[in-house]
Amino acid sequence: MIKLAFSTLGCPEWTFEEIFSAAADLGFSGIEIRGVGREIYAPRIREFCEELPGTRERLQRAGLEIPLFTSGANLSDPDPAGALCEAKEYVILCERARVPFVRVLGDQNPQPGPAAPLPVLAERFAEICDFARAHGVSVLAETNGVLADSDKMAELLKAVGADNLFVLWDVHHTCRFFHESPQKTVGTLGKAIRHVHLKDSALEDGKVRYKMMGAGDIPVAEAVSALSRIGYEGFYSLEWVKRWAADLTEAGIVFPQFVSYMRGL
Repeated sequence: MIKLAFSTLGCPEWTFEEIFSAAADLGFSGIEIRGVGREIYAPRIREFCEELPGTRERLQRAGLEIPLFTSGANLSDPDPAGALCEAKEYVILCERARVPFVRVLGDQNPQPGPAAPLPVLAERFAEICDFARAHGVSVLAETNGVLADSDKMAELLKAVGADNLFVLWDVHHTCRFFHESPQKTVGTLGKAIRHVHLKDSALEDGKVRYKMMGAGDIPVAEAVSALSRIGYEGFYSLEWVKRWAADLTEAGIVFPQFVSYMRGL
């Protein structure tokens, strides 16, 4: 059975207690942490600092994992000091929480825009990867912005050359912004894909409108099939971006529908 998770971006008003209960009750296997309540910065979230041992034990008893901490560190920032510091703090949190991956961005926005040149990005990712390796953590570069072009992502992986740099594949971004088929993306990135973000959307009046799973035109089933053929064993995580778009449907409706849709595949 495929492993399902949800990003806490989808439930920005929920307490950790509500997040935990929803994950357990709905049959999720994991929770991707991107803020809890008003606190977006995971190293400051109570359940992951002073209460971390109890949180870990509770998750383990419930059969739940945290597959990654999703940092907001953007290595394309013209002044990268803050992003590098954030990424390193998240690496330390991963080590303490025994979480294998940290997400680090190479471009700020989902759609392609101005970004640092590839050699600059590679140098910054290499620094984070070296730091993370010493803490037993791997880094996930997301197919976001310019890196949603899988050929560009493959160039980055090769340029960095780190054995602990992998890919977080946001299926929406590669399909929507670069018109890649899932077969193309998986063919290019293959086993480097270690975590997957899923969301659906449609173009309405030239704008991207997020939809509940199956109501848009993102080829989710094709992506799952393509990954299955290469033996992918990671998580499929619903990234419902309600923290950034308050008008989106409530998590209490969207999360169960996601589980039902994915099981139907």
